[in-house]
Amino acid sequence: MLLFSQSLSGEEAVAKGLAWKCVEAEKLVDEAFEFTKNIRDLPKELLLRTKQTLRAAGGTNNHDEILQRETAEQVWSIQQPFARDSIAAMMAKISSKL
Repeated sequence: MLLFSQSLSGEEAVAKGLAWKCVEAEKLVDEAFEFTKNIRDLPKELLLRTKQTLRAAGGTNNHDEILQRETAEQVWSIQQPFARDSIAAMMAKISSKL
């Protein structure tokens, strides 16, 4: 679209699956903060490693290479204290609903 100087409204972007949601301009910043609240407090190293993994995946079409890299990153991630805390909190929340 950029190549051919075409633009879409927010509603059109949502309809075409290019955006999750369309919001009024004056609500955009609040909505963006609400949307990102679940990652806002994640450790910086996790966010940087996630970004590196996505960039690496975009640089290859080799499925096995991408899978190997992603698996290694997932193993690293679940071994971190923040992951153990998050998993424990999720398990407690699920158990409380039983």
